[in-house]
Amino acid sequence: GQKLSLSGPLSLIMWFTFVLLQLLPQLTLSAHCPNGCVCDIRGSAKCIGDITDIPPLDPTTTFLLLLNDTNIKVLKDRSFQPFSLLIRLMITHNTLDNIQPEAFHGAPQLRSIKLSSNALSVLPPKVFSEQSNLEQLQLDGNQIASISSELFEAMVNLTELNLSKNRLSQLDAHLRSIKLSSNALSVLPPKVFSEQSNLEQLQLDGNQIASISSELFEAMVNLTELNLSKNRLSQLDAHVFQSLTKLNYLNLADNQLRNLPKTLFHNLRQLKSLVISSNQLETLESGSFDHLSNLLVLMLQKNQIREIPPCLFWHLPSLLTLSMSANQLRYIPSESFYYLPNLTKLTLYKNPLISLPYQLMGHMPRLQELYLYETNLSTLPWNLFANMTNLRALNLYFNNKLTSLPKSLFCCLPNLKKLSLKNNNLRELDPELFSKLISLKILMLNENKLESLPSAIFRNTLRLEILDLNHNYLIMIWHSTIQLCWKTNLKLCTTIITMAGCTCGLSRRRVPTVDS
Repeated sequence: GQKLSLSGPLSLIMWFTFVLLQLLPQLTLSAHCPNGCVCDIRGSAKCIGDITDIPPLDPTTTFLLLLNDTNIKVLKDRSFQPFSLLIRLMITHNTLDNIQPEAFHGAPQLRSIKLSSNALSVLPPKVFSEQSNLEQLQLDGNQIASISSELFEAMVNLTELNLSKNRLSQLDAHLRSIKLSSNALSVLPPKVFSEQSNLEQLQLDGNQIASISSELFEAMVNLTELNLSKNRLSQLDAHVFQSLTKLNYLNLADNQLRNLPKTLFHNLRQLKSLVISSNQLETLESGSFDHLSNLLVLMLQKNQIREIPPCLFWHLPSLLTLSMSANQLRYIPSESFYYLPNLTKLTLYKNPLISLPYQLMGHMPRLQELYLYETNLSTLPWNLFANMTNLRALNLYFNNKLTSLPKSLFCCLPNLKKLSLKNNNLRELDPELFSKLISLKILMLNENKLESLPSAIFRNTLRLEILDLNHNYLIMIWHSTIQLCWKTNLKLCTTIITMAGCTCGLSRRRVPTVDS
């Protein structure tokens, strides 16, 4: 049989017809797309520029309408009634300051309305009365000072509400998320959230809330995230969080809390992150954290805590991060950090610590970072780091009363990669001090009072890459140290070496040495 071949004019006509059919939908859209707008085949219309009113788009092909950076100042009554298929509406970064009472009437199919970053100060009480299908409403970045209780009555399917960055000073209101951050809220009526049993996320940070009723969160049995940071809370009722049995995240930072009731967190058995930093806490009661077996993060830094009970952290087997830095601790009870097998980061810096007990740290096989700087410690227990064999970074600097270190202090840190001992008052180092640090890559010894170094002090630190000895009283370097530079490409920073910068391993100019 013969093969049929299309060539010549017939082939050209068929190709042209095919291209035309492909372009036809787009050409049709372009014909109905007004100036200043871009329309695509998926039903999206994006309009910018000098537009002052809703553009005359094709209502049969517009599902998503974006009006960003335009000159629209007013939304007139029934502005969207022609758009029977419109599902998502975004009018952001405009000068919009007036929405008429029936602006959204005739558009009940809308599921998402975003009116962020405009100049709205008032919303008519019934403006969303036909939006029973609305799931998302974003009103952040406006100047709204108050909200009518009628505003949300028809929104039975609303799951996300964002009112952050407004000027709300009071709240008169079946959501899953409410964001009221950075407003001027000072009072929350006890029953304001009484209908919010489905709420999962509540953000009230950055307001002026000074007190909270014990009834405020009673209905929120499904809440998983609560942010109350950056308010003016000075005390909390012992039962205020009692109903929040599903809570995973609680942020109370940057308030004025002076004490916490012992049972405050006892019902929060699913809590994973607890932030109480930057308050005025002076003490913590024994048993405060006993029921938080799932807690992963506990932030207590930047308070005025002067003492802690001996067993405060004993019932936190899942804890990964514990911060006690920037408090007023002078002493820490023995065995305070026992029973923390999963801890990976511990910070104790900026406390006026005078001494540490020998039995302070329990078995911490997963600890990777420890920060213990800016204290008043003059000595350290020889076994302080003995139970943290997986430690990677140890920051032990700016302790200006620390003049020497126990010989076996670093005996059990085979995985340590960074050790900072800078800005202490160290005058001498034991020859065996670093002998077990076989993985060490960075060692900071600058800003001390060292006059000499033992000849073989770095003999086992063969992976060392940076050694900083700047600003000590050293007058010589042992030849064995210089040899280590040549063998390992070590970068040695020291004022003894007369070359500029940190150059050991990069140049072989003569330096003062003593043969080993």
